[in-house]
Amino acid sequence: PRGWGTAEPATEPWDRGDLTAFARSRAPAPTLLVVVGGGDRPAVGTIRVARAASGVDETVTLVVGEADPDAVTAVAEGLATDEPLVSLLAQVCPGRTDATWAPRLAGLPVPVGLAVGPDEVAHLGADHALAAPAPAARPLGDPARPAVWFDLGDGTTPAGWDHLAAVLQHVGGGGSSGVG
Repeated sequence: PRGWGTAEPATEPWDRGDLTAFARSRAPAPTLLVVVGGGDRPAVGTIRVARAASGVDETVTLVVGEADPDAVTAVAEGLATDEPLVSLLAQVCPGRTDATWAPRLAGLPVPVGLAVGPDEVAHLGADHALAAPAPAARPLGDPARPAVWFDLGDGTTPAGWDHLAAVLQHVGGGGSSGVG
């Protein structure tokens, strides 16, 4: 991350403590922030922070120019290891490599991967979660309390949607389990 703000352009330098303090100062109202990335690949996104019964919900939406599929899996691994991951859905969407948008539809996104956090995996049972009808599934994070990554495709065909639907059906998405 390089910066954040309440609108574009993101004017504040990235500092997790400052961002947290700002969101806390607005509580109990939700906070929507713009974030930008630095480094080799351009990135832009939003963070929505809202109060929840169990504490705080944080929803991050991020667009990365030319994301490497291995890098997406590595992000999921890092979140499963270092953060309270609930779920992560990775999609490929046709567009510009600089993460800007043309004023026309470039194409629809296609899911390439889904991570389900350790609480849900514990609820389902790791063996059940890993048996989902995905092209591949593997544990992430702490082996004693794993999250699970489901490969859904390479983003070049709409089959990723079929794989996502089958995995969600298997793990109970849209039902009482909370995934979805």
